[in-house]
Amino acid sequence: MKDIDQWEYEARKAVDQHEPQNAEYVMVHQDYAESIDALKRVVEVLKQQAYDRKQTSLVEVSSLKGMKSISDATKEEIDTILEEGFDAGFMGAAPEANACEFQSSHAME
Repeated sequence: MKDIDQWEYEARKAVDQHEPQNAEYVMVHQDYAESIDALKRVVEVLKQQAYDRKQTSLVEVSSLKGMKSISDATKEEIDTILEEGFDAGFMGAAPEANACEFQSSHAME
C-alpha cells in the first residue's frame, strides 16, 4: 500500500510540474504560429509589389506648383526646369532610371 501511495504522490507531483511547463509551451507555440503567419502574409505582399517604380513625370512635378506648402523659390525652379527641360544642364539625355527598384526578391526565396 505504501508503494501505491508513493506512486500516486509522484504522479501528482509530475502533473503539478507539467502544467506550468505546458502552459508556457502553448503560449510560445501560439507566438511562433502567429509570427509564421505574419511572415507568410509579408511574403505575399512583397510578391505583389515585386516591380520597379517609375520616376515621376514632369507633368506630375508641375502639379506641385499649386501646393501652398511649396516655397516660391521651389516653384521658380520647377518653372525653370519645365521651360528649359530637365536635360538642359547635361551633355545629353539622362538615362532612364527607376525611382525605386524592388530589392526584396532575395527575402522571398
